[in-house]
Amino acid sequence: MMTQKHKIKGPYEAFFKRLIDIVASSLVVILFCWLYIILALIVRFNLGSPMSFVFPIVIKSKTMSILLFFGGVFLQLRQTN
Repeated sequence: MMTQKHKIKGPYEAFFKRLIDIVASSLVVILFCWLYIILALIVRFNLGSPMSFVFPIVIKSKTMSILLFFGGVFLQLRQTN
């Protein structure tokens, strides 16, 4: 079996690559924060208040499951017997 040798990281891989990732992601969040606020307001006005709903449902195996509806997305929380 071949073993893979771990390459020693240079300064670019060890420091600068991570720094570039952090700076770039921070810039994207800052540049598009206005869009996030507008989308949040649109969702708020279209769905109204409250933003989350809990739905108990019965699934195929005849067990009760709870779904959380939050801002247009269903999330399965837990399954009960």
